Order: sequence, then C-alpha cells, then structure tokens
Amino acid sequence: MKLTTIAAISAALFSAASVAAGHGAHQHGVAELLLASEGDELELQFHSPADNLVGFEHAPQNAEQRVAIERAMTLLANPATLGLPAAAECELEKVEAEWGELTIAAAEHDHHDGHDHHDHDDHDHHDHDKHDDHGHHDHDKHDDHDHHDHDKHDDHDHEHGHADVAYHYHLHCHHPEKLNGLDLQLFDHFPSLQRLNVQVATESGQTQVELTPQQTRLAL
Repeated sequence: MKLTTIAAISAALFSAASVAAGHGAHQHGVAELLLASEGDELELQFHSPADNLVGFEHAPQNAEQRVAIERAMTLLANPATLGLPAAAECELEKVEAEWGELTIAAAEHDHHDGHDHHDHDDHDHHDHDKHDDHGHHDHDKHDDHDHHDHDKHDDHDHEHGHADVAYHYHLHCHHPEKLNGLDLQLFDHFPSLQRLNVQVATESGQTQVELTPQQTRLAL
C-alpha cells in the first residue's frame, strides 16, 4: 500500500479524533498508533484518551492540571518519545495536534501569560469604568448564565465524559534502512497507558501489534 494512501487514512483518522468520544471509540488505558513508511518518508499517527496522558478529560481547572497538559504536549511534540532509532536520522517535517477543549484552555493560558505585563495596565484603566457601569446591570444575568452553563457543562460531561488526543507526524528519514524498529517511551512517561494497538504499513507489508509496559519494542 502506497504511503499516499496511508497518509490519507491517517489524515482521516486524525480529523475524526476530536469527535471519536462521541462515537464511543474511547477506552481508558488503551491508545492507538498508526505507522506508515515508504522510501525515506515516515508517517505516524497517535490517538489516545486524554486520561491516559494527563489524568483527566476536561479543561484544566488549576495550575497543576495546566502543567500536566503542558508536560504532555512537550513530550508528544517530540517524536523521540515514540522511540525512533537515532541512526535512522528521521527529521520531523510536520506535526499536528488535536487536544479539543484542553488545547484551547492551554493556548488561552499561554496567551494570557504572554500578554499579562503588556496589557494589564491598559486593560485596567480602559475597562475599569466601563466594567463598573455594567457590573450591576450584568450581575444577575451573569449568575443566571453561570448556572445555566454549569448545568449544561455537567450534563455534557456526564453524558459524554470523554476527551481524545491525537498527534499526526510526518518525518523524513535520512537513513531509512536503519529504521528497524521503535523502542517506545510512552509507557514510561504515561503510566496510565497500559496497551498500545499499533498498525504498521510498509513496503514489506502490513501488520498489527499490541505493545504493553512489558513489551515496548516494535520491530519493523
């Protein structure tokens, strides 16, 4: 199977990851990895419930949870976490990440931190009077909004209760002949992960492998 076909499948899976929870494709402790290679090109797609990576599946509610997301993002942004052999010299050309509302919260946190010192005084002086003028008018409305949204959010969490994470990597391997396997570090970094279902498509054929904390080597 040609890499272009696998890349299309990978892209489709990546696009579907954000709605996977709504379709029931979600099992804590279990994640999926799709690997496709042809010549010196390598595609990897990783998909996991957020709980496996950060221990929760909702927007971060405190600094500790934000740190957990940032840590996981840093680890997963580096394909070395997937255990690529250094001798193959696989250079990351593109990575896409999907974290749903967890991404949005983390991005807003980073944006807020980056603009605190720059905008804080201007925001205070510019908006203070406006805020006072509308504070009393909007207070009751705000309370109603809070209760409404809170109940809606709770209902959504209890009804669906899932959040998924997906990463899609494209790499160029300068020595593809040395791409003979992966020694995954995922289980070390994310102890809640107990099983990784791997699908492999190379010029030699296709295979499916199950990896665990006791078996982290994927032979190619």
